[in-house]
Amino acid sequence: MKNSIIFSVLMLFSSILMAQRPGGQRPGGQGQMPQKTIKGKLIDGETNAPLEFATITINSISDGSVITGGLSDENGSFELKSRPGKLKATIEFLSYETIVIEPIPFERGQPVVDLGEITLNLSGQVIEGVEIRAEKSETIFKLDKKIFTVGKDLANRGGTAEDVLDNVPSITVDIDGNVELRGSGNVKILVNGQPSSIIRDGSLNGLKTLQSSSIDRIEVITNPSAKYEAEGQAGIINIVLKKEEQKGFNGAFNVGFGIPWQYNAGAQVNYRKGSTNFFVNVSSGLRVSPGLSTETSRQLIDDYFRISDYTQDRDRRSNDNRIRAGLDFFLAENQTLTFSGSLGLSDNTNTNTVNYLDSLDINGDVEFQRLLTRIDRETEDGSNEEYNLKYVNDFGDKKQELTAFIQYDQRGDDEASNISQTINGDRVDPFQRTDIDESQNNKLGQIDFSKEYDNEFKFETGLRGNLRTITNNYGVSQNDGDKLVAIDSLTDDFTYKENIYAAYGTISKSWNNKISAQIGLRVEQSDISTEFVSDSSQDTSYNFLRAFPSAFFTYNINTKNAIQISYSNRIQRPRFWYLNPFLTLSDDRNRFAGNPKLLPEYTDSYELGYIRYLENGSLAANVFYKYTTDVIQRIRELNPDGTTTTFPVNLSEEFSYGIDISGNYDVAKWLRLDGNFSAFNYNLSSDDIENAADAADVSWFGRLGVRVKFWKNANLQLRYNHRAPRQSIQGFNRGIRTVSFGVSKDFLDNNLTITISSRDLFNSRKRSYIIDLEPEYYAEGESQWRGRTIEFNASYRVNQKKRRSGGRSGGGFEDDGGGGF
Repeated sequence: MKNSIIFSVLMLFSSILMAQRPGGQRPGGQGQMPQKTIKGKLIDGETNAPLEFATITINSISDGSVITGGLSDENGSFELKSRPGKLKATIEFLSYETIVIEPIPFERGQPVVDLGEITLNLSGQVIEGVEIRAEKSETIFKLDKKIFTVGKDLANRGGTAEDVLDNVPSITVDIDGNVELRGSGNVKILVNGQPSSIIRDGSLNGLKTLQSSSIDRIEVITNPSAKYEAEGQAGIINIVLKKEEQKGFNGAFNVGFGIPWQYNAGAQVNYRKGSTNFFVNVSSGLRVSPGLSTETSRQLIDDYFRISDYTQDRDRRSNDNRIRAGLDFFLAENQTLTFSGSLGLSDNTNTNTVNYLDSLDINGDVEFQRLLTRIDRETEDGSNEEYNLKYVNDFGDKKQELTAFIQYDQRGDDEASNISQTINGDRVDPFQRTDIDESQNNKLGQIDFSKEYDNEFKFETGLRGNLRTITNNYGVSQNDGDKLVAIDSLTDDFTYKENIYAAYGTISKSWNNKISAQIGLRVEQSDISTEFVSDSSQDTSYNFLRAFPSAFFTYNINTKNAIQISYSNRIQRPRFWYLNPFLTLSDDRNRFAGNPKLLPEYTDSYELGYIRYLENGSLAANVFYKYTTDVIQRIRELNPDGTTTTFPVNLSEEFSYGIDISGNYDVAKWLRLDGNFSAFNYNLSSDDIENAADAADVSWFGRLGVRVKFWKNANLQLRYNHRAPRQSIQGFNRGIRTVSFGVSKDFLDNNLTITISSRDLFNSRKRSYIIDLEPEYYAEGESQWRGRTIEFNASYRVNQKKRRSGGRSGGGFEDDGGGGF
C-alpha cells in the first residue's frame, strides 16, 4: 500500500508536467510585441451573481488562431495579456449563450482595455422540441473545495443529512453516525456557513433530523484559510440549505415512503416581487430504525474466565418536523437585508434490549452461568429554534463588500429512560430510571469586510464573537421497595461554557491571472469552563490566546490545469459529550462516559493540490500531511468488578499523510462515471496507556458511481463504497462494503420526478471489530445501526425547472448564513 501511494504521487506530478501548454504562446516571436491588458467581469443575467471558471479566448479575426485565453476567477473577473491588433474575445460558459466581442476596442497609448461588466444569459435553446438545461453535476471540483450537489444523487432521495454526507467524496459516516473527513472525525460541520442548533450539541444526532430534500449542496474545505473558523482539525463541511430567488411564485413539493417503515414530506416555496423575496422550507419525517449488535468476549476475572455472548436489539422511532422561513429586503441595488428563522420539533421513542449469555471457564471446564437481560425504554422530546439577521453591501462597484451577521439559537432536550432487568427470565431489582434535562443557547455576531484593488490586490478582515452555554441536569434513581430513590453518586448538574472571540486578516495578490498568493492570520481568544454542582473538584477552566496562520500559493498552468500549495494551523476543541462525565446505563456492563479534563487538539496541515479540467469531466488530486498534538481517542478500560468503561483521553501525537483523488467523466451523452479514492498512512502514539499500543497502519476508502440516462428523461444510478480495514490502539476494525441503487423518471413536462432507491442494497453496512487486551480481555463484535432501506419518492415543481448551474462553478458560503467565518 505504501508503494501504491508513492506511485500515485509520482503519477500526479507526471500529469502536471505533461499538462497542455497555454494557448497564449504563438510561435514566431509574438511575445516581443508590446503587450496590452484585457480585463472585464462576467455576471449571471438572472441572478447578478459572478460567473466563475467561464472561458475567455482571444482569437485573431483574420485567421482565427488563438492568441491567449484564461478563466474568470471567483469574483467573475478576468485579466489577460495580449498583443494588440484585429482581435476578438469569445466568452463561453456551459448552458449560457456565447458572447463574442469583435473587434476588441484597443486604443493607441492605452495599456488597458476594460470590457466592463459582461452579462451572460442562459441559452434556453430548443432543438426538435427538447429544451436544453444544464443541471448541476454531482460533484464540482475547485482547488480550495469540493461541492457536492444533493439533488443529482438518486440514492439521497428521501434520506437525511447523514445519508447525504456518506455519499460525498472524501467523507465517510460510520455505523454510529460519526462523520469523518479523510479518516479523521475532527471535522467542523456548518449549516449555511455558520454553526447551527441542528447539530451544535456535538453528538451529530441532528443530522438525522435534517431531510435531504431541504439540502441544496455540500461544500468540503480540507484546508481552510484564516477567514474561516480555526475549529475543525480535518477541515470544514458546510451544508447549504435550499433557497430560491426567482421572480414571482415558485416552489417544489416532495413526498415519500419506504421500508423499514418511514415517510417524509416537504415543501420549498419562494415568492419574489419588487424589492422583497420571501422563502419558506417545511419538512416532516417519521422513521423506524431497527438495529442489531453482537459481541463475543472473554474476560479474566480473578482466577477464571467469563465468556459472554452479547446481543443488543434496538428499535428506534423518530418523528422530526422543521420549518425555516425568511425575507430578503433589497434596500438598494447594492444592499440586501435578510432575516430568517427556523423551528424544529422532534419526538423519539427507543427500546434497547441487551442480553448477556454468560459462561464460566474454570481450568478449561466451561459451564453456563446465567442469561442477563436488560431493557431500556426511552422517550426523548426535543426542540430547537434559530434566528438570523444578515446585511450585505457591495458599494455598487463589486470590488468591496461589507457583511454583518448576528445569530441566536437555543435548544432543549428532555430524555427519560426506564430500565428493568431479568436473570434467567425472572425479574430482579433494581429497577432504574434516568432523567436528563439538557438546554443550550448560543449567541453569535460577526462582521467581514473585503476590498479589491486595481493591481490585483485584495484585503479581507473581520471580527467574530461566539458565546455558548450548555446545561445538563442528570438524575438517576432506583427502586427501594415501591419507591424510587435518587442515587446521589450518579446524579449531578453539569454546565459547559465556551466563549470564543476572534479577529482575522488576509491579503492576496495575483499576477496576470496566472499566479496568486494569499497569507492570513487569525487570532482566537478561548474562555472555556466546566462546572459541577455537587463536586467542584471536577471543575475546569481554560483561558488562552492563540494565533492560527495560513498561506496559499496557486499557479494556473493554463486554462485547464492549476496547482496549489497550502498550509493552515487548526484546533479541535473537545465536543460537549466528550467532556460530560455522566455514565450511560442502558448497558450496565459496558458503560460510556466523558472526560472533563480533556485538552484541545492542535494540527499543522499541509496540502499540495492539482486540478485538471477535461473536455467531458474533471480531475482533482491532493497530497496532504498533518501533524497533531494532544490527540483525542476513546479507550476501553477494565474495571475490578468485571465491567468496562469507554471514555476519551488525550494522547501525545499523531502524524498522517496520504493522497486524495476525485474525478468525474462523461463517457457518452448517456453514461457518466465518478469516483473518489483516499489512501493515508497514520502513526498514533499510545503514551504507555494501560491496555493500549501504538497504532501505525495504511488504510484507504473509495467510492465509484455510474449514472446511465435511458428511455425519455429516465436515469439509473449505482454507487459502490469501500472502507478498508484499520488498526486502532486497542484492536482492529474490519472493512465495510456497501452498494446503493436508484432509478428516476420525469413526467408532466419534467415537472414531476418519481424516484425508487435503495441504500445498502445487500445489507452489508456493518461495523466489525476486534478489541485485543489479552490476556485480560478479548472481544470480537459486529454492529449495524440501520439496515437496508428501499424508498419511493415523488417531487413536483411549480414554476421551477430542475435546478441548474453554469458549468463548473458552484459558489461559496453565499446562502443566508454567509461568510463561513
